[in-house]
Amino acid sequence: MKSMKEEKWKNKALHGQYPKILEKPHVDTVTTNKWLSSNLEGKTEGLLIAVQDQAINTRNYQKVICGQQVESKCRMCSQHEETVDHIVSGCEVLAKTEYISRHNNAAAYRHFRICKDHDIEITDKWYEHQPETVMHNKDNNITIIWDMPVNTDRTITANRPDIIVKDSVNSTCKLIDMTVPSDRDIALKETEKKGSTKT
Repeated sequence: MKSMKEEKWKNKALHGQYPKILEKPHVDTVTTNKWLSSNLEGKTEGLLIAVQDQAINTRNYQKVICGQQVESKCRMCSQHEETVDHIVSGCEVLAKTEYISRHNNAAAYRHFRICKDHDIEITDKWYEHQPETVMHNKDNNITIIWDMPVNTDRTITANRPDIIVKDSVNSTCKLIDMTVPSDRDIALKETEKKGSTKT
């Protein structure tokens, strides 16, 4: 019964895209689905599932799935079909504001966790955390640097990692550069990030 339902789900032209993405080799299905056990309200969980299934009321959904006579182009940029993927990571208009804000919030949470791990005094609530350019723990000689360009002996275009963890005792620096891609762009973005450190 379970296998039949899964197969029926995968065979759906729209909703079946998500389970097919989960089968890709770069996807960690355990981590991907971990949020389902986070005690969200039913309506919040339902909305997120609908987004994953691309079953929210985008213009493309109204036209293609519901058969309505509507303009299917994005209401922000008017250039591309207004699909979930486009809204989440493909709109040039949203890229200038919303995507940057989303990226910075995700990076700030990572900064918060790193500061906690290295006993750097910060607020107790991650959503109130405002990363400072340089934060330091004198006891363990750890310095956390936020969004600062790095001078290099040769030209590197991507020279501004989100976070640098400098360990003065071991003479190491850990560079952390985040991206928030759509599901279909995860492997591409991973290659880009790794490649930018080799130039």
